Amino acid sequence: SKIQRGERIEFTRNPLYYEIDEQTQRRLPYFDRLIYSYVQDDSADIFKFLAKESDILAISPANAALAKQLSKKYNFKLHDLGTSNNTNFIWFNLSKNVPAPKYQWFNNLAFREAISLAIDRQSIINNVFQGLGSPLSSALGENSPFLNKDLKVNAKANPGLALKILTANGFHFDQKTKTLYDRDNNKVSFELLSNSGSRERELSGVIISSNLAEIGIKVNFKLLEFNNYVGRIMQGQNYEAGILGLTGGSNNEPNSGANVWRSDGRLHLFDPKQGQPNALTRDWEIAINDCFIKGVQTLDFNQRKKIYDEFQSLVFYHKPLIYLASSKTFVATKNDLGGLRKTRYAGMVPDIAKLYRKSKN
Repeated sequence: SKIQRGERIEFTRNPLYYEIDEQTQRRLPYFDRLIYSYVQDDSADIFKFLAKESDILAISPANAALAKQLSKKYNFKLHDLGTSNNTNFIWFNLSKNVPAPKYQWFNNLAFREAISLAIDRQSIINNVFQGLGSPLSSALGENSPFLNKDLKVNAKANPGLALKILTANGFHFDQKTKTLYDRDNNKVSFELLSNSGSRERELSGVIISSNLAEIGIKVNFKLLEFNNYVGRIMQGQNYEAGILGLTGGSNNEPNSGANVWRSDGRLHLFDPKQGQPNALTRDWEIAINDCFIKGVQTLDFNQRKKIYDEFQSLVFYHKPLIYLASSKTFVATKNDLGGLRKTRYAGMVPDIAKLYRKSKN
C-alpha cells in the first residue's frame, strides 16, 4: 500500500486473502489495486470521473442534476442512496477559554435555543442541497435504527420566538439599529469559523449569518485552512463558534460517537477538558456519560434503544451541538463496474473484494 498525503491512498491486492468466489473458484479480491483519490475541488473530481480516471464518485446534491444529464453520454449510472448518514451542525465553544461576556452567552441555554430557532434550515436545504435534503434533529442520522423519532426541529426559522426567548432572559433588541444587546448593553456578536474548501459549509455559514442578523446578532464568518481549524477545536482555544460535519459511523452503533459525547473524549468539541484548568462538567454532560456507559453494558436492543433515546433527548434539549440539515446521497458508478449493490449503510460497495470489471463481450 502507498500513501501520498493530500492526494491518494493506494491499496494492493493481498494474494493470501482467504475468500474464494464460489462460482469462478478464483481467490478474491479481483482487482490488483484499489485507489482512493482526494480532490479538494468538486469540479475537478467530476472532470476526473468523466475522463475515465476514476470509477466511483460521490456526487453532491448541487451536482446531481448535471450528473443525471451526463450519465448516458459518459456511460455511468447515478444512484440515489437516500438521506445521508452524516450530520452537520453549528456549535459554540462552551469552555472557560472563552472570555466574558461571550462565555456567559454561550453557556446560556436560552441563547442556544434562540440561535436554533433563528436558523432557517429550509433555506439551507433549498440553497445548499438544491432541495434534496431534510432537517436534522438528532446526533444520529435518519437511517439509524437507534434514531429517536420523537425529536423534531422546525425547518423554517422563527425569529419572533427567538427574540421573545432572548428578551425574557435579559437581552434587548434595538428596533432602530436592529442590534441585540445583553443585560450589560454589550452588542451581541461572535466569530463563526469553518474550513475552506467545503462549498456546503461555506454556503451554510452565509445563510446562518444572514438569519442571525434578523435577530440583531452580528456574525463574523471566517474560513480557515483545515488543519488550523481542527487544531483550534481540539485545543478549545482561539475560536468562539464553528460549523462542522461528522460522518455517520455512529448510526449503526451509537457508541462509536463516544469520543465526541463523553466529557473525557478527545473530540468533545464544545468543551474539551484536556489542558483546561478547573474544567466544568455540567449535569447534562454527566447524564450523557452515563448513557454511554450503560449503552456498552447492555446487550438487549430494546433496552439500548431506550438508553440512546435518552442521550438524543439530552442533546436535543441542551443543544451543545445545534443540528442543521442532512442532504440526500448520490453515487455515480461506471457501467462496466461489477460487484455493486445498494445498501443502507455501506453505499454501493458493501464488499470491495468482490468488485470487478465487466467483460466487454
